[in-house]
Amino acid sequence: LKELTKTKEEDINNDMPAIHGELVVVVVPFLPRAASIEWHVIAVVDQQQQRQKLTQMRSLESCQIRCDAMQSYPTCATVVTISLTLTSSSASTINLDVVLHGLVEMFKQVVEKMSKYGDITPLSFRTFFRTNIVKREPLKTGLQGHLEEQMGQKAPALIMVPVVDLPGNKIIHIACWLSQ
Repeated sequence: LKELTKTKEEDINNDMPAIHGELVVVVVPFLPRAASIEWHVIAVVDQQQQRQKLTQMRSLESCQIRCDAMQSYPTCATVVTISLTLTSSSASTINLDVVLHGLVEMFKQVVEKMSKYGDITPLSFRTFFRTNIVKREPLKTGLQGHLEEQMGQKAPALIMVPVVDLPGNKIIHIACWLSQ
């Protein structure tokens, strides 16, 4: 399958190698009755030169925030992902309020930078979080408060997704779609 994919990519892109975004795999511990599974995929036909990419990282005590954004022109399809990764062995040393403030602040900065070609609005803040490390209510309340405080009416809808595991030492992974 890998060889077939590689061959197809070479055929489609001629001599240009394919560039892929970050792949995140999450494990959902249970689904509510009558739940459905959603797949979120960006598929844009454009030239690599028509994409704006931005990555920001910030280290805090015992953790690191990473924010990746990609915008495609002229369609202005924009996605922002934010990850919180443990850098120490214990999550108990993390001040959740300070971390969430920094996380939302970084998100707001990235949205402002990506808005230079037109006003974009965050739609949903799909938040995957490890249930054995982060408790739902403090995370939801903290994120909602900081989003409303820092972004006002442009605050995206908050969607909480409890998961059993995330890749590496990630404890929170957020995907946000933006619209022009």
